[in-house]
Amino acid sequence: MNDPTDITGLANLITESVSSLVNICAANGFRIPRLEEGFTRESEAFRSNKDAAKAATVIAAAAFKLAAILLPPEESIFQTATGNLKSAALQVAITCHVPEILRDAGPQGLHSSDIAKKSGVDDMKLARLLRYLANRHIFREVTPDVFTHNRISGVLDTGKSINDILRDPESKHDGTNGFVALVEHYLSEGHKGSAYLAENMRDPKTSHSAEVNQAPLQRGLRTDLTYWEWYSQPEQLYHRRRFGIAMAGTLELEPPNFMANVFDWKSLPADSPIVDVGGGVGSSAMAILKAFPDLCAVVQDLSVNTEQAIEFWKKEMPDALDSQRIKLQGLYLSNIYWSLTDESRAVHDFFTPQPITNASAFLLRLILHDWPDAQSVKILTHLRKAATPSTRLIILDSIIPYTCDIPNAKFSEFETRSSGIPGLSLGAANEMAFTNDISMMVWVNSQEHTLRQFRKLFELSGWRLVNVTRNGNFLDCIEALPSWYSTNSFYRL
Repeated sequence: MNDPTDITGLANLITESVSSLVNICAANGFRIPRLEEGFTRESEAFRSNKDAAKAATVIAAAAFKLAAILLPPEESIFQTATGNLKSAALQVAITCHVPEILRDAGPQGLHSSDIAKKSGVDDMKLARLLRYLANRHIFREVTPDVFTHNRISGVLDTGKSINDILRDPESKHDGTNGFVALVEHYLSEGHKGSAYLAENMRDPKTSHSAEVNQAPLQRGLRTDLTYWEWYSQPEQLYHRRRFGIAMAGTLELEPPNFMANVFDWKSLPADSPIVDVGGGVGSSAMAILKAFPDLCAVVQDLSVNTEQAIEFWKKEMPDALDSQRIKLQGLYLSNIYWSLTDESRAVHDFFTPQPITNASAFLLRLILHDWPDAQSVKILTHLRKAATPSTRLIILDSIIPYTCDIPNAKFSEFETRSSGIPGLSLGAANEMAFTNDISMMVWVNSQEHTLRQFRKLFELSGWRLVNVTRNGNFLDCIEALPSWYSTNSFYRL
């Protein structure tokens, strides 16, 4: 039995898992890609096999823990302390369009002076930043000051022509898969806010606050507006466009067909809608409707997103708009693609009563983490009051795992020993949930939740937890049904 608390046990675990991964790939015709090659969707095909994906994650988690044991503690601390510099270097690379410039250069790469000339920045500064990233295996320095893509940096390429981007920088992310927009979203205003996290924590006025306009972001942007109010200002058009595309880009963090497979959608009746609450442009709903032609959906979001959503659906799935399999319901938006006698019901704010009372499911993907718990309970309570006895509440968020073992866990998925690395919860090999948690603290004074915290939210809003599916990726699926409590016992709005 391997002891994953010492280096021999970790080394054995890596060896056994590598052998398992190689055998799985050989049996299924998969190839394990090399770091030096370019990124393609085909290069990641082996991850579609659940056992192969698990073996790969265990290998990476064990390797990270091995590094933590063997590196000097000061080095480990310093790598974390300088994380802001790494993200700043990455921001420069993206906003200077280095990935697109290097794609045109091919595998032989391009000298930093030529990259700098195309992007209009200083040659030597850019070379130093790219070398800093290459040292972390993002880009590759093939000869002195000559850089090219590797498999990791390849995901930063929007696929658009550098000439088209320079001609119209505002539309850089339009028509892309959204992943680069998502990365840039994390690196922009949120990055500014994170610099003030400690100051916000120490200030008695904000330290214990759960107000959405007293987060570190307000200090970073020097505003009293909430993030959503700031984001809705006319001058933030680029940020709004990028945000809508970035939310679609979160699907790139999941396996193919994730939305179609995350829940048993075919169990829902075809004649009642799936309501995608705060659904942005509707990328989640579109993935579901494409896979299940008998279902219909309603996407609810701000009017600024709904206008963008109309164009999105016209381009990608116009028949759904024409047949009204999809309806787009926006806050402060006039009656667009919505056929109801009472036009006021075409306007919705999820802090007010939910107008749809025949939903087969309410879907909240990346919604509750945007709001402090008091507001989250209000959202859930309004949905509970509109629910039928069989309405499913489907929440797609990151469940925060504890970094210790949990004896007698109700859901076996939460026993960290299943990874073979007790107390690690896969560690740095799967830290997106923790990253999201702190990001929400910075942006909007909110959080991701542990399973126990989800239970508490449900108890306060009239729901009961019935199932949890941990996907080992970006998002987990939490399912709930209306509880037996009467509406009189709900959280008082």
